[in-house]
Amino acid sequence: MCDESTPRREGLSKPDLLVQFSAFRPRFLRRIRRLVPGREDADDVFQTACLKFLRSPAAFRYPEAATRYFCKILRSLALDRVTSRRRLELRDVLPERPCDPWADRERERLLELLAASIARLPAQDREIIAVYLDRHDDYIREQCTVFGVPRGTARYRMGRAIRRLREIAARDN
Repeated sequence: MCDESTPRREGLSKPDLLVQFSAFRPRFLRRIRRLVPGREDADDVFQTACLKFLRSPAAFRYPEAATRYFCKILRSLALDRVTSRRRLELRDVLPERPCDPWADRERERLLELLAASIARLPAQDREIIAVYLDRHDDYIREQCTVFGVPRGTARYRMGRAIRRLREIAARDN
């Protein structure tokens, strides 16, 4: 890479180094084609590496260090090309995972509305709704034992609490 003892602005000129690299372009392309199949892809990788090399802030005192740095850029770009190509191939094979953030947001909004509506119910109705929302195996039986009422009364109270909850939610919308 770059020598630590070399100031950033001193060293060999990058355009001169690229002229030397272009003289060995066929060798670089062979090296790239070991990783990336296809001549067009190898040419693209080489050209992108040249641009990246020119834009880098590195300065080199010796051409060998510049060549090592350029080869690292080539390898990195070639591996990126292979990885992106594999991703594209897998994208066609793998099923799409639906992502709908609006459905999640809508669910959160409805839960907030439900919590606010439940808070406005009388205490007895809030307890009945809590048992209903817990969804125990037999919530009616549990409600009967908790409140000491017959099953029919428990069902009636639960239905009444749910109707009130719907009315509150309808008024809020």
